[in-house]
Amino acid sequence: MTASNVNLVVVVPRADPGYPVFLDLLTLSGVSSEPLRQSGLNPVAESVIAISVAAHAGVFLLQSLRTTFRRGIVVDGQAEADTLVRVDASVPRGVVIIRSKDGDITIREHETLSSSLLQDLIRGGKS
Repeated sequence: MTASNVNLVVVVPRADPGYPVFLDLLTLSGVSSEPLRQSGLNPVAESVIAISVAAHAGVFLLQSLRTTFRRGIVVDGQAEADTLVRVDASVPRGVVIIRSKDGDITIREHETLSSSLLQDLIRGGKS
């Protein structure tokens, strides 16, 4: 990860009608992405994609996920490596839950997401 980019691992459900829209969004935006194989995940049900983007583009990506899928989003910055972004059926549509490395959980609507918040999350700062 460079100072200006954030590395995200995005897990999305293949069966959701938003899945092909999300793939088109990645292609059209020119985002650097790579499909991954993850043990423990069902490759038929879920797609895992590594994405490297500038923080402001990461915020756009989160907002796009928020409106494209029928589920909410969990952004987990507690891992040592890349930040995990999961489209999660247990989270209501339109809600983004951000778990920072200090363990705090903050729920933010899309109006309050910012690139500085995402950068702080990646760096392990408080949200």
